[in-house]
Amino acid sequence: MPTYDLLSPAQRAQFTEVPGEMSNRELTRYYTLSPEEIEVVNRRRGAANRLGFAVQLGYLRFPGRPLSPQEKVPLPILAHIGRQLGISPAVMQDYARGRDTTRREHLAEIRRTFGYRSFTLREYRELSRWLSPIAMGTDKGIVLVESLIQEMRNRKIIIPAMYAVERLGWSVRRRAENRVYRQLTEDLTAEQCIQLDQLLTVRKGGKQTYLTWLRQPPGSVSNKSFHEIMDRRDYIRDLQLPLDNARQVHQNRLTQLAREGSRYSAQHLARFNERRRYATLMAFLYHTYAALTDQGLEVHDKLIGRLFNRGEHTHKDQFQRDGKMINEKVRLYAKVGKALISARESEQDPYELLQSIITWEKFISTVEEAEQLARPADFDFLDLLNSRYHQLRKYTPRLLNSYDFRASAAPSASLLEALQLLKEMNVTGKRKLPDEAPAAFVKPRWEKHVLREEGIDRHYYEMCALSELRNHLRSGDLWVTGSRQYKDFDEYLLPLEMWAKMKGDPSLPIAAPVDVDRYLEERSRKMEEELQKVGELIRKDQLPDVTLTNGKLRITPLKKAVPDGVEDLTRRAYDLLPRIKLTDLLVEVDGWTRFRSVYGIRGTANLEEVLDEILENHRKINAITGKQPEFFRSGTAHYDDVAVKAAGELGIQVVNYDILGDAGGTYNSYQVKQALLRSRAGSIALLHMNQPGSGTCAGVKEAIPILREQGYRFVKLGDYSLR
Repeated sequence: MPTYDLLSPAQRAQFTEVPGEMSNRELTRYYTLSPEEIEVVNRRRGAANRLGFAVQLGYLRFPGRPLSPQEKVPLPILAHIGRQLGISPAVMQDYARGRDTTRREHLAEIRRTFGYRSFTLREYRELSRWLSPIAMGTDKGIVLVESLIQEMRNRKIIIPAMYAVERLGWSVRRRAENRVYRQLTEDLTAEQCIQLDQLLTVRKGGKQTYLTWLRQPPGSVSNKSFHEIMDRRDYIRDLQLPLDNARQVHQNRLTQLAREGSRYSAQHLARFNERRRYATLMAFLYHTYAALTDQGLEVHDKLIGRLFNRGEHTHKDQFQRDGKMINEKVRLYAKVGKALISARESEQDPYELLQSIITWEKFISTVEEAEQLARPADFDFLDLLNSRYHQLRKYTPRLLNSYDFRASAAPSASLLEALQLLKEMNVTGKRKLPDEAPAAFVKPRWEKHVLREEGIDRHYYEMCALSELRNHLRSGDLWVTGSRQYKDFDEYLLPLEMWAKMKGDPSLPIAAPVDVDRYLEERSRKMEEELQKVGELIRKDQLPDVTLTNGKLRITPLKKAVPDGVEDLTRRAYDLLPRIKLTDLLVEVDGWTRFRSVYGIRGTANLEEVLDEILENHRKINAITGKQPEFFRSGTAHYDDVAVKAAGELGIQVVNYDILGDAGGTYNSYQVKQALLRSRAGSIALLHMNQPGSGTCAGVKEAIPILREQGYRFVKLGDYSLR
């Protein structure tokens, strides 16, 4: 026989027992009597009857069941109700003593007066219809029972024994399961059922079932991995099953069935009845197809990222390799420049002074070397990508042929046309792009590589399109059919046909009235009732933490939520953390995002710009102060090895900070203080004196005495050797 249990004994007690300890908020919410209710209560004769009647009324609100004979009512509830009636809680022991008829008569009176109903066949069917949409979304027993009990309280249906509630939830859940199975398997032909059963058999020439093969996780990021993902995706596509049936099923149910399909063995699934087996496999295939679609795009994303990273590394390696020679040339030309300036000021022959520094033949050779080392002003790592084009061609033709890209915004229309053009060229074998090929998607950074005088460069055009494909997918301007991560936003909504049909149905399955006037009327009435209760509690001085004095409403402030000593504990916890330089963190994040603009300040793009930034700033500081600076910190606080080495060869020490003191002058004084109190021996704090409206000054004033008491002292960088 089937078991109808949905709850554990502990869960069952949670819904039937009244907690011995309740907060003031809960007591006020469930056991506060309205003036009308107090009037009905006061019609009873005797204090015990009045208190017992009021307790029964409160029990029907929460937990929603009648007061049991000889049940001991928690004292906080008796005290809260007694205060409203002016009755001592102690009289409750005399209620219905030796005469349970009184309790039953009071319950019947409450039902007649306040509209409470018993749980009958009518209520069973009413609640069954109400619970069905919830059961279509979950099969969790506790969720179904909790929803039922809360709805019974809302509808003033007296909660019956828990076995009856669980039986109702079990029946609705069973019907929902069968409906989900029907939705997933409708329109399946006999041949398609055979194909689904074929998933549980061993592949030809292999040792795995098709099901196990489809479950394989993606391998390492490589062209081979991409093709393996596409093989599995194409296999599911070629089955030509009505996987769109899954769109009718609630996502929670669909995910649960898909997990069963991915977890159970082929032998276990084979023992399911046909409808459940086919529904489980359909959910699994729908989920797996979307996952494989996203995995393929993720591999493409990482392969493109790897291509750019390698180009950047090659670019950086060239600068590191040429850095010493470039620095030698800069130093030489600085000497030459000084000699020419001196020659003009002293009216000497500049060529004689030049040859006192370097012979003419040597000077000519250095110019030739400088020309070889020089790069165009707009040189970047994209110049180096052409040699890696063949790596993309190992998988991108299949990418373009397998995926159905769609544009959901006008800016992506040009890119979509370019992808379609490349797809057609792959099929036809054409190599030369037409002059009228769409190019609106090409960013300025790519233009010099893509749009050349002799025409459009096929290699750079394709690399640019594939790079922009990644960017447009991330931004949501492009979407992919069959994807879960990059699906069209409209797929989150009901299909238009279904919505048009549902709008005409008066029993629209949502929890609020669809008529706005009715909804506002109901909410206004509810708000008025609650305000009356609050007003009555304030008048009787029974609203927790609220008083009305001389016409003024006073609310007791919240007690301090943070115990004493937490600040010290927080600092001790911070001391246990590894000491990480903020700049190292920025470099790591930049490695993930390739976001070269730090704090809104454009970073230097090459070694020439690094030298310009250092030397130009030193020139300005020297002109203003008359002193040569010994240290340098860039505006972005971001360095790489090339920049540090270049600065060192100029005789300049690069410095940074480990304490972000005021976040560019945006911290308040408390935040500044807390930041500085995290200092350690040797810390360098970054603070801004150019933001007088910030909390920097006040925070520093508070932190310095504390740090001095802890034994810290403040020194100049020039007094110590930096490491």
